[in-house]
Amino acid sequence: DEETEGIIYANFAIDAIREHRKREDLGKYRKVKAYKRLTE
Repeated sequence: DEETEGIIYANFAIDAIREHRKREDLGKYRKVKAYKRLTE
């Protein structure tokens, strides 16, 4: 609900997302170095 605050955890396939981003047009303009430490 919109009034509840908190941290939500989710599992997802990071490798599949990375592969998808390589194929999509907007993936070419991402700034990976800007958030590299978050994904290590």
